[in-house]
Amino acid sequence: MKSFWNFIRKNGLYAFINLFGLTVSLAFVILLAVYVSRQLTTDAFQKNADRIYIYANENYIGSAYYLQKHLLENFPEIEKATSLYSYNAIGSLSIGETTLQSDKTSYADSSFFEIFSFRLLEGSNQAWKASDRSAVISKSFADTYFSDRDPIGQQLKYTSPEGDSYIFTVAAVMEDIDHSVIPYCDVLCRAEVLTEVSDSNDERMSNAAAVDTFIMTWPEADIQAKIPAIREYLGKVWWTYSQNSLDKVFFIPLRDLYFYDGAESLAGNILQGDRRLVDVLMAACIILLLFAVLNYINLTVAQSGRRAREMATRRLLGSSRNGVLWRMIAEATVFAAVSTVLAILAAEALSPYASRLLEYDFSVWKEMNPAFIAMIVAGIAVLGFLSGIIPAMVISRAKPIDIVRGSFNLRIRSWYGKVLIVLQQVVAVAMIAISLTMYFQIRAMINAPLNYNTKDILNVSNSIFTSSGQIREFRDAVETLPCVEAAGFGNGIPLSGTNNYSQFYQNGILSFQMIVGDSAYFNILGLKVKHDNRLDDRNIFFWNEYAFKEAGLPETATEVQFGNENEGTYTNQIGGVYYDFKIRPLLYDQSAALIRKYDVYPTNMIPWNTVIKVTGNHKEAFGRISEVFREICPEGVFDASFIEDQVKASFAQYTQMQKIIIIFTVIAIFVSSLGLFAMSTYYIRARSRNIAVQKVFGADNRLIMKQIISSYIILSLIAFAISVPVSRLLTAKWLEQFSYQTALWVPWLLILASGLMACLIAFLAVLYQSLKAVGTNPVTTIRKDD
Repeated sequence: MKSFWNFIRKNGLYAFINLFGLTVSLAFVILLAVYVSRQLTTDAFQKNADRIYIYANENYIGSAYYLQKHLLENFPEIEKATSLYSYNAIGSLSIGETTLQSDKTSYADSSFFEIFSFRLLEGSNQAWKASDRSAVISKSFADTYFSDRDPIGQQLKYTSPEGDSYIFTVAAVMEDIDHSVIPYCDVLCRAEVLTEVSDSNDERMSNAAAVDTFIMTWPEADIQAKIPAIREYLGKVWWTYSQNSLDKVFFIPLRDLYFYDGAESLAGNILQGDRRLVDVLMAACIILLLFAVLNYINLTVAQSGRRAREMATRRLLGSSRNGVLWRMIAEATVFAAVSTVLAILAAEALSPYASRLLEYDFSVWKEMNPAFIAMIVAGIAVLGFLSGIIPAMVISRAKPIDIVRGSFNLRIRSWYGKVLIVLQQVVAVAMIAISLTMYFQIRAMINAPLNYNTKDILNVSNSIFTSSGQIREFRDAVETLPCVEAAGFGNGIPLSGTNNYSQFYQNGILSFQMIVGDSAYFNILGLKVKHDNRLDDRNIFFWNEYAFKEAGLPETATEVQFGNENEGTYTNQIGGVYYDFKIRPLLYDQSAALIRKYDVYPTNMIPWNTVIKVTGNHKEAFGRISEVFREICPEGVFDASFIEDQVKASFAQYTQMQKIIIIFTVIAIFVSSLGLFAMSTYYIRARSRNIAVQKVFGADNRLIMKQIISSYIILSLIAFAISVPVSRLLTAKWLEQFSYQTALWVPWLLILASGLMACLIAFLAVLYQSLKAVGTNPVTTIRKDD
């Protein structure tokens, strides 16, 4: 091993590039391996995981509140059931005289802690089950608000915007919920209160998707076999099935839920992962590791002449070929071990940034357990073997006579390095093409026309106010600001969807999104009337163009008949037609809409939100408007965002993936460029005497430069030719998930740009060494003993 360290000391460039490239690659591999491992083991700690399921249908995950009671009472295979609602359904939370600036409140039924394995640190499950006004708080919440007193028995008061109060008593303190599909919450309240907060959470199950329903079966029970019977039962008791709004029943196992791609929680009550992102990260880790290993192999083979002399001498002194081979593998393993230790330190330093980027908190140190350490040790052994086996085989078969003649170096350097360079370039071009395609596709989707205004509009949630009077006072006050053009009231915005309104229609269900607001709201968003039927009753809803298509009616229709034989039929008038505008984010299906514009928003109604048209700098306008809010509601937290930012946020998962791919592309190209730079150094050094002889005989420096650089550019062009079909296949595969895509010619242009970029990188990587080679005095080169 002493000779290896001497070799490292004499070849600093070789050591630095290998160590740096392998360390950087391994740092990201370890970092993302921890992330992927945590993702893949979500809820693995749940003791009853094999018996827990969530109800879903063919469209979404979500159910009515009373579904769990129906299932529990009618199907003996089910031992326990609970609903889950993960949003504050009531209003502001106060403890004593203190109103909290923010809180995360969820709701569940009495059996929640018997189904899920979340530990109670203080208090008891019996106390939680004893009253429908019980609450359990998290350890973090308890440490923040009850650090000086016993939290058990303390009262939590929720106040609705209408002034209604709901008081809960703390029954227990639970460990912070983490690493689960169940979101973290500060407070978990008993879910029975949901029936008081909203009349639609009734026993008729009017609100069909407010909560998510979990069941836990008895051991050995087969709930999947009972699905036909459950479907038949639901067809009798739940309107969504009896009126053919839904057809299928699914029970998704908890172990499959996190990465389940068949449906999402409609109300967002659970956390779900993105398996595509995990797969992309795994692929990126493999590519980075491959680049680092290829660099090690490539550079070691490039230096094979110097190591071959040593190994050939060892064989002359009695060492076997196998002994030489395992010696080099051992050297590579030591190198991998040093790189891994440095990589672990780097990965931990990068974990806060990675947590923010991935929106998922994790740390390398926290995962350091015996199993993880054993995996790292095994990884070092495998990495050392893979990195060392090829150079070891190449060098161990060297014959002394080949070394004396120099033919060994010539044979190895003539093809081996070129193959690896081409391979790296193919991967680099493909990654550049994918990164560019992602960028332009996401940009195209963000800027796609939605047929309503999104620029310079601040959307303020009215749930932040404690009374309806404050809402109107706020609207009137902001209208006086110089940075505000107008302010209007509405019930949500098209981007996020609004209240759903479903009616029986022609043996089926016709569902509408209700777009409601005052005249200022409609003017700010730019929603335009296409045709007004000019009916006497101005409170009649208009329809959008898409609603007429869904109903199969002409846009000239002035009335529609809803209902069925069981419920009876009735006729509604149609006020007119609005031009279509996109409801929900771009990639969602369009919706039919019932649209009502008030001249003045009714004083007996509470608007959901206030839309404010601003001028000038967004940050300054936001600051001025938030100051007005604090003057009116000093105890509240200002909750507002610009609609154009919300549009960008609707593509957050794609933007996140794009950022990750760009980071990995930059790192991969950097590692590849380091290897190419080092390769050019060694190969140009090997040709240095040939270059010197050419110069002695009068060869032009530019001609020599052209010969050197062109050989690498040719390799890049070969790599580009191979990468074109690969890149097109990968980009097409990624684009096929989008209904709205960039122009067909854009991916081809981006692939061409990627090839040019790769050629430029190759050119810059070898340029310096080429200039240095032709600028060296030939006498100095010829005299040098290399």
